[in-house]
Amino acid sequence: MRLNEITLTSELQRLVAELFSSSRKKPICVLTLPFHSDVPAVDLSDLEEAADACDFYLLTTSDLTREFEPMLPPNTHAYNGAIRVYPAGFTSETPAYSLPLFQPHANNRRKLAEDVMAEIWTRADLSELKAVQVQRAKPAKGKITGFFPARAWVQLDSGDIATIRQEVSFPGVPLEWLYKKGDKVTGRFAQTDGAFIPDSAERTLADVFDLYGVNNIALALVTEAGRQRGKVKLLPNVEVEITRDEISGNPRDLVEDLLEIGEVVPVRLYRDPQGRSRVRMDDIDDDEQVLPALPLVEGGEPWLIEGRDVPNYVPDEPEISTEDSAPIEFEPIAEELPAPAASSTATSPIPLPGPGKLPGLPTTGQQPAAPAGDKHLEAFAASQYRKQLEVANARLKAMTDLANSYKTKWDGAEADLRSRRSSVSPDTRKSEKKAKREAARSDNRSTTWSRRDRWETDQDWFREELRRLWISGYAASERREKYGFEPTTFSFGPEFFASLRDVAADESVVRKVVRTVLDIVTGREADARRHEVHPLRDGLQANPDPVLRGDGAESFRAYVEQMSASARRLHFWKFPDNRIELSRVVRHDDYKP
Repeated sequence: MRLNEITLTSELQRLVAELFSSSRKKPICVLTLPFHSDVPAVDLSDLEEAADACDFYLLTTSDLTREFEPMLPPNTHAYNGAIRVYPAGFTSETPAYSLPLFQPHANNRRKLAEDVMAEIWTRADLSELKAVQVQRAKPAKGKITGFFPARAWVQLDSGDIATIRQEVSFPGVPLEWLYKKGDKVTGRFAQTDGAFIPDSAERTLADVFDLYGVNNIALALVTEAGRQRGKVKLLPNVEVEITRDEISGNPRDLVEDLLEIGEVVPVRLYRDPQGRSRVRMDDIDDDEQVLPALPLVEGGEPWLIEGRDVPNYVPDEPEISTEDSAPIEFEPIAEELPAPAASSTATSPIPLPGPGKLPGLPTTGQQPAAPAGDKHLEAFAASQYRKQLEVANARLKAMTDLANSYKTKWDGAEADLRSRRSSVSPDTRKSEKKAKREAARSDNRSTTWSRRDRWETDQDWFREELRRLWISGYAASERREKYGFEPTTFSFGPEFFASLRDVAADESVVRKVVRTVLDIVTGREADARRHEVHPLRDGLQANPDPVLRGDGAESFRAYVEQMSASARRLHFWKFPDNRIELSRVVRHDDYKP
């Protein structure tokens, strides 16, 4: 493995230029030396496997690490034995939390190497390696027999032992999420390097849209979060971009403020005006159904579960290091100097120093002496030496005290910062980002009630809300084959809209009413049975009968909400020919038809 050693400032400047280069294709791994050591904190042989996928640089002195810091965005440098991997696409806007700082492990150099290698494989473009493996591989079947870091053992039916490599098949996704011991897998086996490439690693974005359906909501794993753009995975090997506009309509929001790397979030699959397959989060209602993530093996568990995030995916920000925490100490200058020696050849006394300067001593030859008999001049020169030394030692002590006071303040600030960071746990950060995301979604999108002003009548408005939800909430095949939306099959009773404004004025409630009505008028409720539709009974009789109207319509009641205070219900009339008349939206204790 080639290790590029950085020994000069000019070489460091070239490295920084390469880090920011938009044409760079490989990740760059920057290693530093531990304090008072000339040996890296990791065995370089343990990184050899990534030699073709990554470029490696070593900063050889602590002075270079100090120069490195101001050249990069805040907290994205490396120092004191730590290692950092810079992916292609690194810019001045890259947030520090997206770049893990790998600190030396006490007595565990191998663990440090494994962590660094996992990050390199996550950041590397392995398409060529994967293409070569697929070309060499032959169809095979087997069974998962165990796991070790970023690998899974596969016992093939042929008797061979193979490994699924996380970095090649499913970068950044724990294999334990995808498989369990005993799972049967199919794929291709490359005998030359013992690699097994599962069939599930060959799925594409088109497959995802076919499996989920356009406009449906699926779970996704956040893998990148910059200022204006991020990336999410819909399958372990299918990654798509998402922009700020697809998360929030507020131009002041940033993607990194709304998404947390490693977080599992719901996204809507949609086609943009150009027909491209995209995802968005800005128009998801709280009560919309989120489809379960797909399993990677038949009968297996979903590969994503809401609330289960990638462990340790988001690193803590690096701790501040002064590299040498000992107080600064200086040796005082000796107070006495030997008296000048006499010499018959000397013609003048030692020149006295100017104000604020130390006396200059000759660097070669014998020091000139005062003329014989002029002892008072010799004593005067010695006294000047002592005064200058006293001034120098006083200034040196003052500088030492000042430096140590700055060191004390630095240590205090570092302790305060560490305390503040520890008080904000990763879970808290995720919760805060989720709350921001939900607020951005609600504050910047049109609402069911706000769209009422676009229509002349309540009836036109409500039918349009039903149609919008029918398109976004039902798959195309469902709309075409099973649950058609025909506005002539239902009507509105004289009290419907007044009751809607009375008990469903809250935006979340009116959306639930729209969904309940749509499921009933399309016939979907007969299959899904989400709303517990049942006849409304005449409770005044011993054996209650259905409530019937003179025109033959029967009164029914449906759940709009469940398990909540003052839960809403929908009352409607159903005619013998299955036409629907929407009667009223009521609270749970109101049984009037």
